[in-house]
Amino acid sequence: MAALALTLAAPAAVADEGTEFLGTASDLGVQTPSADAELTSEFVSSPTGAWFVELDPTPASKGGSTARIERAQRSFVAEAQSAGVELEVRHEFSTLWSGVSADIDDEDIDKVTDLPQVRAVYPVLPVAAPERPVSEPELWSALSMTGADIAQSELGFDGEGIRVGIIDTGVDYDHPDLGGSGVDGETDFPSDKVVAGYDFVGDDYNSDPESDAYQPLPMPDADPDDCNGHGTHVAGIVGADGDVLNEGVRGVAPGVELGAYRVFGCDGSTESDIMVAAMERALADGMDVVNQSIGAAFSTWPQYPTAVASDNLVDAGVVMVASIGNSGASGTWSAGAPGVGEDVIGVASFDNVSVTASVVEIDGEEHPYFPATGAPEPPTEGSLPLTRLGDPGTAEARACVGDSIEADLDGHAVLIERGAHESNPDCDASFYAKAYKAQQAGAAAVVIYNNVPGVINPTVAGTPPITIPVIAISQASGIAADAAVVDDGATLTWTEEIGTAPNPTAGLISDFSSYGLAADLTLKPDLGAPGGSIYSTYPLEEGEYATISGTSMSAPHVAGAAALLLEARPDTGAHDVRDLLLNSADPATWSGVPNQGYTEPVHRQGAGMLDIDDAILSTATVTPGKLSLGESEQGAVTRELTVTNDGGEDVTYELSSTDAIATADDPDDPGFYDGAASVVMPDELTVPAGGEASFEVAISPAEDLEQAQYGGYLVLTPDEGEPLSVPFAGFAGDYQAQPLLENLGDLDLPALGQLVECDRLIGVDCAAGGSWNLADGGTVFTLDDGDVPTVLLHLEHPVQSLTFTIYRPVPEAASTQAVERQAIARYEEYVGRDSGTFTAWTWDGSRSTSGDGRSAVPDGHYVLEVEALSALGDADNPDHVQTWSTPSFVVDRDGDGEVPPLEPEQPQPGPQRYGFYLNDGWDGEPEHVFQYGRHTDEVLIGDWDGDGTDTITVRRENRFHVNNAPRGGDADRVFTYGRPGDVVLVGDWDGEGTDTLAVRRGSTYHVKNSLRGGEPDHVITYGRVDDAVMVGDWDGDGTDTFAVRRGSTYHVKNSMRGGDADRTFTYGREADVTLAGDWDANGTDTFAVRRGNAYFVKNSLAGGDADFSVRFGRESDEVLVGDWNGDGRDTLGVRRTPLETAEPTG
Repeated sequence: MAALALTLAAPAAVADEGTEFLGTASDLGVQTPSADAELTSEFVSSPTGAWFVELDPTPASKGGSTARIERAQRSFVAEAQSAGVELEVRHEFSTLWSGVSADIDDEDIDKVTDLPQVRAVYPVLPVAAPERPVSEPELWSALSMTGADIAQSELGFDGEGIRVGIIDTGVDYDHPDLGGSGVDGETDFPSDKVVAGYDFVGDDYNSDPESDAYQPLPMPDADPDDCNGHGTHVAGIVGADGDVLNEGVRGVAPGVELGAYRVFGCDGSTESDIMVAAMERALADGMDVVNQSIGAAFSTWPQYPTAVASDNLVDAGVVMVASIGNSGASGTWSAGAPGVGEDVIGVASFDNVSVTASVVEIDGEEHPYFPATGAPEPPTEGSLPLTRLGDPGTAEARACVGDSIEADLDGHAVLIERGAHESNPDCDASFYAKAYKAQQAGAAAVVIYNNVPGVINPTVAGTPPITIPVIAISQASGIAADAAVVDDGATLTWTEEIGTAPNPTAGLISDFSSYGLAADLTLKPDLGAPGGSIYSTYPLEEGEYATISGTSMSAPHVAGAAALLLEARPDTGAHDVRDLLLNSADPATWSGVPNQGYTEPVHRQGAGMLDIDDAILSTATVTPGKLSLGESEQGAVTRELTVTNDGGEDVTYELSSTDAIATADDPDDPGFYDGAASVVMPDELTVPAGGEASFEVAISPAEDLEQAQYGGYLVLTPDEGEPLSVPFAGFAGDYQAQPLLENLGDLDLPALGQLVECDRLIGVDCAAGGSWNLADGGTVFTLDDGDVPTVLLHLEHPVQSLTFTIYRPVPEAASTQAVERQAIARYEEYVGRDSGTFTAWTWDGSRSTSGDGRSAVPDGHYVLEVEALSALGDADNPDHVQTWSTPSFVVDRDGDGEVPPLEPEQPQPGPQRYGFYLNDGWDGEPEHVFQYGRHTDEVLIGDWDGDGTDTITVRRENRFHVNNAPRGGDADRVFTYGRPGDVVLVGDWDGEGTDTLAVRRGSTYHVKNSLRGGEPDHVITYGRVDDAVMVGDWDGDGTDTFAVRRGSTYHVKNSMRGGDADRTFTYGREADVTLAGDWDANGTDTFAVRRGNAYFVKNSLAGGDADFSVRFGRESDEVLVGDWNGDGRDTLGVRRTPLETAEPTG
């Protein structure tokens, strides 16, 4: 390893001139994911059988109406049941997120998606259980790393008056350092310290389907006591107030009040909808800061509900802090929700300064050690002869020669080095495998030493169990012990001593801390704090104090720091806290090769180490506090930054920049590169006292850096005082060119799989103990007991969406191409990557049909096509889409072999089965039938070219594809406007005969008079946030304006300004769907109301009876209004998607 370090200190490999290749993660000793070709359940991402269902109304925290959301929830359940969906609602959300979570069969999801009020559906993800403690380091040394000790002792802040919510495993409120009596069961809840909380799950809850104790039914109660320990540990870091002179613990903000929101049972996992329920409760309880030291690894999209709910919590005035994840050894793009939320403070982990641990003596020399989880507790007395397997760095030393250890280890403690070895790539280098081999060879104890600087917290849980003590020591201790054995033999002596040792990786990013960026290229994590080897409170019945490592421990340091900041600067808004903390954070040197002048990747450490005392004392702020630069394919990215000076004197800053390490190549085993970004900005900036000043910066990556995540820091250094910094990060190259559907090691994927073994099925998905065979063409599936067609995918990078489409094949003699699109079998948005694994995507044999949503396909021959859309990609750009099709397989439910034979398809296409059907009259016979766009597109209708005829535009997030004729094919124009989450309206706002866009944000409208991006031409405020809005020319003057609907009352405005309505009237019923159009060609728009497929049309802006009524189309149709033939009269059209129109065949 020393030789490797020397090589890396002066890198010789160069990507191109100027950019140095510094090696890969595995080169640096990281045990990266191995691509095992065995098709077993250890590689499966299993569903929970539950779904988030997002509904149309705006969440209450964003200004929406709770009553309206509750009506929508009741209506959704009724409509779902009417559509034949069996569901059981688990949680209802109205404050931070609008919708429900429910147990719903996968085959019914398309029915749910098609319901009128449903905006989107997302799977409820399992959230892994927190890790157990392994050692005893110091919390006070961690406080000194962040300046929290100074904030307490010198600045006098302790978080008094601030409430911090802990969403975790509960809190032991009996603990004396957390305000308890010190005796289990003798403290009343709520207490003076733990002032609020709730248990959402109960002791026995465990949603991990691979656990023998699997029990996914929550049994909530009012007592959030902790029988796991993780939450108590986190709470102690935030706000313990113990007596440090008598071995107590003092947290970052000892004066805070705590809220305890228990979302885990005593053991096992939880589910993400329970986390959202806990967030809503924390808001209701008046928490100022919320800490979530939990998350779903590789759920890297900020659109996931836990991230969105967290963002909304910040909008409601609560600082949200979340761990970024513990998947650093699994490579890049490994961060998880909710930490990837846009407004969440996602926290990385740094290693602690010192480690306090139990001590073992080797030939009289003391060495701190960490007992392995899953092995018996080491004794506190007695001795063993110590032996070794080979020289450090060799395959022998790492137990990577053969499948067993040949040496006789009877009665000995044995030294084994961590890691695999290049000479034996098939070696199982897990801690469990090493310990089990030694146990089988007769060892009495195992001493695992690190192969790189730093401490390790091994886990050796497995079957058969490990029955001998297993401990871990540092690399330096291991080499010294090895030398002692070589010298003249050595003896290991157990002791009851506790010792403290400097941590050789102090202040470096922890090896487990996850990498960003977020999948949408947002800079994550935001900053870091100590999380490696942190000593804190633990439940009384579990020993009172313990140590855990993880970003779980770093997040509460930041949550406590946020409390100190809010106490010191009480007028600071929730959104502003992050900027202040980022400005004062301290970037760290690269952990891969320390002390060589390299800076840790921005997308792993964010702004750097938390520095709370500097944040409190700072009189200046730079906003935004971080720069997410996106893709560099279009050249340099320009951003404006503003510096605010709250001090009494002008300040001149010298502006400079620092580069950080970039990562590229295989995300499981990333390569590290050092290249200089181009940063163009002024040399200095003067900010007046009590004022602000702005500057622009243009940033682009090193020219020779390709397909890489890169970043660095803008540094503002004043004449006196501490510098401010702003991290920046982006992607060098074409993000949509990243590989998606890739092999897994030697395993050719994607592939069609057939389940052959499973310990637990949830629906048709194997959740535990699964094994698959690769299926050839002609494989028969019975659709019984998990025997369903399964696509085995390895996603190399995150994807915007996955679409699984059902086809009927044709005989090879006629064609080799799958034809006759049947339906969408499955559609998933915002999917994270697979790390060293694959995901089994199942098809239950059902497909979309007209009317009631889905039906079973008949027995026969089928093909599944997979379409993966690149992250932030354009579905109409073939370069952004990767596809793969299964071989033809057979569905034969009874296994009798009587399956309809393949028949050659007729060469002429049949009638259109989905797309647009536009009617120039009211006779129900469409004159314009065509397909355009994708079934997931949002459809907008307007006269885009001023020819008097309305046509189709489709919207994908904030990109609009305009078609000026009723036909398919390419768009006539594509442009970007607004934000992906905006509500978009169409109208002729300036009376010039051409329709353009407006975006709605709450009750504010940003109006554009041209079909292009940029700033709005007009911004107005009208109505209320929860109003339903219609657009029309209500007075016949040629200009469209707004009307808002409240129940069955309409408030019509004839000008583009705020104020009172010009006309108010009542028409129809509250449950009606309202349409606006010029039904009689008189130049004035009026309303029609829809009930099912019946339309009641009114030709005046007044109440009373309809002027005529008509039935048109189906109840399930998406209905459109437009003048399709230019005769001045608006009529109806419908859009039908594959989800609702494919008919059974065969």
